Amino acid sequence: MYRVEIEDLAANYFIYHSFLNRKLKFVRFCTLYEYGTAVANKLNDSKKDTILSISWESNLRLFRKYGDFFCRHVDNEGYVGIMLREGITSLDIVKEFLGNIPVDVENVIVEIIRKENQ
Repeated sequence: MYRVEIEDLAANYFIYHSFLNRKLKFVRFCTLYEYGTAVANKLNDSKKDTILSISWESNLRLFRKYGDFFCRHVDNEGYVGIMLREGITSLDIVKEFLGNIPVDVENVIVEIIRKENQ
């Protein structure tokens, strides 16, 4: 069974956009939830049992465990999300997160993010 965590979605979101040379430093939780739902649905439809693990507790765990990379931020429209900390590069994120999840899951995450950003 696969488990898609908030940190998997956030890391892949920032990695994908950095490869497109976009200087995105913030992603809303609602955006990550939409991506995560689409990823879990696609994997489940492919007969790969998947659990999406996004909750208040998982968000707090993200900031405790990866506080050197991410911080909680509220954008100018009032949406809460994840901000990359100052000085964190795409290479830092790749080194820490890429390869921590199954390739099947990572490929679907990137596919979903790519579709949403075309």
